[in-house]
Amino acid sequence: QIQDGGVTFPAPLFDDLIFCRYTRGVLMFQTQNFSIGQYKFTVQATSYDGRQAQEDVFITMTDVQVPKILLTIADQKERYPVSFPIQISGTEEGQKTSEPRTYSWTVLAYY
Repeated sequence: QIQDGGVTFPAPLFDDLIFCRYTRGVLMFQTQNFSIGQYKFTVQATSYDGRQAQEDVFITMTDVQVPKILLTIADQKERYPVSFPIQISGTEEGQKTSEPRTYSWTVLAYY
């Protein structure tokens, strides 16, 4: 099992493949053979009734440890009025360092 983002997930079983497929739409890749640089993946989803959607995703491979941040919404509600401020706080997970860091994130709203 993997603990990430305050949630426990089953560990992926790659079974000698380069990817592990989950039915929730998550693809996990073995990255040990990737070089540093940017990679383009084209993701295509096909529903059981034949509808399709496709999107390009750019992933940057680095050799630096990328911190994991658990974002928590204060006073969480199902819906918020447009004028209501939403307070989000972040907690760094895993191995911590004393390096000063600055984080930014974007909140996307889907209607």
